[in-house]
Amino acid sequence: MNIDQVVVIGILLVVIMAIFVSVIELATPIIKKIEFNALCRNYTLLAESQNGLSNETLQKLKNELMSSGYEIIDIQSNENNTVMRGSESVLVVEVAYKTTKLINLFNRIDETLIFKYSQNFIARKIVM
Repeated sequence: MNIDQVVVIGILLVVIMAIFVSVIELATPIIKKIEFNALCRNYTLLAESQNGLSNETLQKLKNELMSSGYEIIDIQSNENNTVMRGSESVLVVEVAYKTTKLINLFNRIDETLIFKYSQNFIARKIVM
């Protein structure tokens, strides 16, 4: 193997590594948004079946969001059993996710991404 082939292989490895890091940088916010939506969707289904969310359930949602690295901005939901069966209600969750972003080869900047989940649901629990 000649020296020029070694140099070309070295440059190609650096370029491939830069592309790999860029893909990871772009995929991380998308993955966190999907994780956030899945978590909120579970609580939407719970609110649908209970005609709202209890204070305990809301606290559990807040704890799960904080343990996943989100900073809670706002959560709006009806209280448990306050929505009449067949009525439409909404669960709104807004969080901030702090991360760093690569701006050039050696510099990163802090970035805050705002994620918002808003889902309408129909209350399904039969209250007697």
